[in-house]
Amino acid sequence: MKKLLALLACSIYISASMVDAVAIIVNNEPITLLDIVKTSKALGVDKQKATELLIERKLEEAEIKRLGIDVDEYDLNKEIENFAKSKGMSLEELKKAVESSGLTWQEYKDSFKKRVLKKRLYQQIAASKMQRPDEASIKEYYEKNLEAFSVPSEVEIIKYLSTNRKSLEELKKNPMAHLPDITSGEERVDLNAINPQLALLIQETKEGEFTPIIPMQKGFLLIFVKKKIGKKALPYEEIKNAVAAKMAEEQRKSIIKDYLAKLKVNAKIKVLRLP
Repeated sequence: MKKLLALLACSIYISASMVDAVAIIVNNEPITLLDIVKTSKALGVDKQKATELLIERKLEEAEIKRLGIDVDEYDLNKEIENFAKSKGMSLEELKKAVESSGLTWQEYKDSFKKRVLKKRLYQQIAASKMQRPDEASIKEYYEKNLEAFSVPSEVEIIKYLSTNRKSLEELKKNPMAHLPDITSGEERVDLNAINPQLALLIQETKEGEFTPIIPMQKGFLLIFVKKKIGKKALPYEEIKNAVAAKMAEEQRKSIIKDYLAKLKVNAKIKVLRLP
């Protein structure tokens, strides 16, 4: 019996050690099997995708350090305050929401700091390579991507209005929820007669889905797209700025993707074991 218990204890110890064993070394920085399993569960992705994301994270962290990118306490607090405002929350409300989720405020700040550093890294990468397109390039992009800048002639929608952003976020998660601080109404809208940017936003939203929450002068707007009817390209002159912004965002993503790919090619990555 004693031998059996000893073997069982040894087996448990070996199993635990294997779970926390180093799986990959990226430029002398380890990624453990446990890191991969936790990331897979947290993000709802398979272990292969989790592994790729962790390698990318290590490369980003090394580049942030190499370039001397940092954020001080004052800037971090301002970033968090702005994030809270974008969600229609005060800083105290955000703190309460964080702590009710099981995180400490310091853990949240540490995690938020990593996001800010990553954002600044991406901004620096893009700024070093971005080129301002001329008028001819913008128009050519518009003509080659007319589908992306076309909207239905009309659309059937349900509009939800509230002064409380959190209520609209709850509605997106549970459309059957009855929330007293939300007013709603169904409409059939002529998209050629509304703000072109709003028309594009509705166009980019699939039937049966919600748009992002839109800040208004007095509150917030959420739109559910029921049905799209017909299709027509928006006039170039009316949406030129939106076309340029979409073109720039595609360029930015391409620059960052290429930059990270080169980092990976030049990195010393050693695979010891995979889950």
